[in-house]
Amino acid sequence: MNLRLFFGVALLTITTRALLGCAGKALQEPNAYGAGGAGGGTDHGGQPSAGYGGVSNSGVNDAGAGYGGVSNGGVSNGGAGYGGAGYGGMGDGGEAGSGVIGDGGVGGDAANEASLTPSAWDVILTANFTQGSDPAPAPFAASLYLGNVSRLSRDGKQSLFSLTQKSGLSASVITPPSGLRFSLVDRLPETALVFRELSLRAFDDDQDGVLDRLEGSGSGQLEVSCGDCYYSKAVSVNVSGKPDQTPPGLRVPKNLAPIERLTITPTEAVHGSLTLTGSSVLPLDIDADSELFSLTVLPFSGKWKLSGVAQDFAELALDLSTAELTTMTDPGTFAQDGFETQPNATLAGASWIDVDSGLPIPSGGRALFLPPGSSAILHLKRTGAETKVTARVVDLSQASTIGAFLDFQAAVIGSTQRSQHVQVGETGTLATTHAIWTTASPPHSVEMTLMGDGSDVALRVAADACVGGPCLSPGALIVDDLKLE
Repeated sequence: MNLRLFFGVALLTITTRALLGCAGKALQEPNAYGAGGAGGGTDHGGQPSAGYGGVSNSGVNDAGAGYGGVSNGGVSNGGAGYGGAGYGGMGDGGEAGSGVIGDGGVGGDAANEASLTPSAWDVILTANFTQGSDPAPAPFAASLYLGNVSRLSRDGKQSLFSLTQKSGLSASVITPPSGLRFSLVDRLPETALVFRELSLRAFDDDQDGVLDRLEGSGSGQLEVSCGDCYYSKAVSVNVSGKPDQTPPGLRVPKNLAPIERLTITPTEAVHGSLTLTGSSVLPLDIDADSELFSLTVLPFSGKWKLSGVAQDFAELALDLSTAELTTMTDPGTFAQDGFETQPNATLAGASWIDVDSGLPIPSGGRALFLPPGSSAILHLKRTGAETKVTARVVDLSQASTIGAFLDFQAAVIGSTQRSQHVQVGETGTLATTHAIWTTASPPHSVEMTLMGDGSDVALRVAADACVGGPCLSPGALIVDDLKLE
């Protein structure tokens, strides 16, 4: 988005004797500046100026549409050829000092005050620690829009703020008492940059009326993750930007599991209206962070294209030509037989085990084993009025671990609601013959209520791992007797 600036020129002279003529002409003795400008228009204060005819300053001070041609017959901003006689006959005037009564030029556009808003920028944020000798964090690329509601955005996250205008091209960011928080996505251990103070200024380096760059400086803190906590370190902040010429993009999921909520992340804040068309037709909502989402539980083996119109705040269009969403391949219907036959399931680190594994099987001879960080996704079919999902679970541990982290989710395809059961398992007390998982808990039951109508159910069972900081290693899981009731 380019912001055009217009600059007027103010000239100072001494007025000679003049007699009032018709509007737009002045009967006067010769002078070096020539005749006055066309009347009409408005003066500096926006008041009508018809009939002045350039009398007061005989074509010296600013003319133009905003000044009504009152003072200088178009000398500086007055449109056609600068108009006045004293400027070498440019326009209808005569030679300087010749005494020819010249006509003033037609008034031009009013001079506009330079302004920083509205404008959009591609910016680089650089933070440096104010104390200690830690190396500076890597610069952060972001998009900045300055307007009635200003916003700083990156990776589908945005912070809104307002400005206090200092002058046409400079302003200060108004931050809340807690600071202006800019979340950093996928940048552990750094989690957020918090601005406390920030001043901005734009520059038209080549004086062509187009803003060329943005500079800013301020202070704040960088929040650093330590797992289940974080700490802050004071930083100085610099902002450097160029006019936004980068169209926004989208990160569209591929092979999305139906149980997962659909979230499409733009590279910067966008606005517009988009729809998924394909296996079904779904409108997409835009949340407060500018992420696109749908709550609908999608079917397995689905494919969709994004259609509609959206753009960033520089009005650069979102490219949808390659925006295609897919869901994971249907693993087939799960038999609900307690894993006694090879299960139809998508396994990520999980495995089908039997009694020869050395691990306790709750019933029958087979079960599903999930070490930390693994999962299984299954497709179950309702055969009647089943209202819940049930299973039996064994928690496995070893000397250096705590109980397992069970994450159990289910949803009816086509509905907008999901059920979830999260549980920290028990530390095992029963001995096993397994080489790693040496203790086990007695089997315990879990269940979830299904919400929504429909015959197809997507289910995900996972043994979560500890990520993002120091913590004790979790245990593993055995799942058996999984079925709808």
